[in-house]
Amino acid sequence: MTRPAAAAVAATAADTARRVPGVVDLDSGPLGTKVTYGSNGRVPGITVRNSDGARRVTLHLKLAWGPVTPIAKSAIDAVLDALQSEYPDAGPWQVDVEVLDMADPDAVEAPSPRDVVA
Repeated sequence: MTRPAAAAVAATAADTARRVPGVVDLDSGPLGTKVTYGSNGRVPGITVRNSDGARRVTLHLKLAWGPVTPIAKSAIDAVLDALQSEYPDAGPWQVDVEVLDMADPDAVEAPSPRDVVA
């Protein structure tokens, strides 16, 4: 089994996470260390590590003001599905979320409860 490059995995995770209702953006952290590096540059807000035989992908997110747990679960589920679809033989995958920031509730519209899978 050939494992995909960490930067390719991070790019797939980033593209997917950004489409989840309630995810405002990815966040590389206050010192810019929450990134994955590759030959074409860096993918901010996603870290990819090998952990106990699994690829561990951590999403470092800025969320809309609202229910954190359902948004985080939706992001995990969406990214896990995308990685399993894009790289079916490269698992097992573990996807985690670290919420680094919340958007100003007056600046960003929170997703409606029906947009967020609980």
